[in-house]
Amino acid sequence: MTDYPHHSNDPTKRIHPIDVHIGQRVEQRCKELDINIETLAVRTGENISLLDRMMRGAEKIYASQLFDFTHVLHVSVGFFFEKYQDEINKDFERLSKAFLQLPGSRHREQFISHLEDHINNLTNQKE
Repeated sequence: MTDYPHHSNDPTKRIHPIDVHIGQRVEQRCKELDINIETLAVRTGENISLLDRMMRGAEKIYASQLFDFTHVLHVSVGFFFEKYQDEINKDFERLSKAFLQLPGSRHREQFISHLEDHINNLTNQKE
């Protein structure tokens, strides 16, 4: 079980880092459109207190709410996920940059081979 910030003993109440990010993106888009929280509440049918908690990352955001935000804020669902960097994405970005700096296909092939060997060694250690 992953332990997220703002965790709770109730798994339905745990806040994932993406919920925090989406809340920030909602707040950003509201500022861009000059929409205050009261207007957002009226247009989405959510109460102000809930929206405030969502934007602060203290409340889980559900798919139906995300769907409403896309219509009210005139954005695609993808907007809310843009610029999200979790640890895996950061690691992948580092790995990609290192890989692209290799001087040729022979070096890239050696790099991949070494990486695969290393992964296999780590996997075999777990068994």
